[in-house]
Amino acid sequence: MPNKTIYAIPGLGVDERIFYGLDLEANMVYLNWIKPRPKDSASSYARRLAEKIEHEEDCILLGLSFGGVMAQEIARIRPVKQLILLSTMKSSEEKPFQMEFMRHVPLYYLSKGNWRVEFFAKFAPLMGIEDKADIALIKDMFLQFDDEYRMWAIKTICEWDGKAPEIPFIHIHGNKDKIFPIRNINDPVIVKGGNHYMVKQRAKEISELINRWLDPI
Repeated sequence: MPNKTIYAIPGLGVDERIFYGLDLEANMVYLNWIKPRPKDSASSYARRLAEKIEHEEDCILLGLSFGGVMAQEIARIRPVKQLILLSTMKSSEEKPFQMEFMRHVPLYYLSKGNWRVEFFAKFAPLMGIEDKADIALIKDMFLQFDDEYRMWAIKTICEWDGKAPEIPFIHIHGNKDKIFPIRNINDPVIVKGGNHYMVKQRAKEISELINRWLDPI
């Protein structure tokens, strides 16, 4: 049995099913999203999410996209041994222009309501999703979350002012990622041809990268 436990945080609006294709040499525990409180900051939300971590000592966190931001916030408030960051940013310096713009001009409020979910197939290629089954899976995940969560999450990621982690980490990123363009990302482990949905599409390759990194530690 693996002697490592990884706590995995999914991306914005999705759940643990996004990780099911990974084959990691560790016990997997999924930290799915909880309902945000109206005045939750990234830090206060991370503190509540971290209450689900049972390990009292250092733990390993895996964060995908917005989950990567939350993983870094948890690492600020409790002992974390290692970070595995997928398709995300590891400091506000890597934030794409669109998110920085919406920090000041919150156009994301125009996406309120389920129309965004209903028309997801039109936006799916931005994430690299074209397969009908994958589109249906993501839509099913999105429907679990209401506008309160979505608006809070988008606002939080646009306003995030994080700094690069000071603990051991691996940042795996696709060079075709359109959400967090590779030109903004400093020194990642690059998956050639990988997009923002590569955690599902390139699960075998990503698993191998993570397992090799975990093995000597």
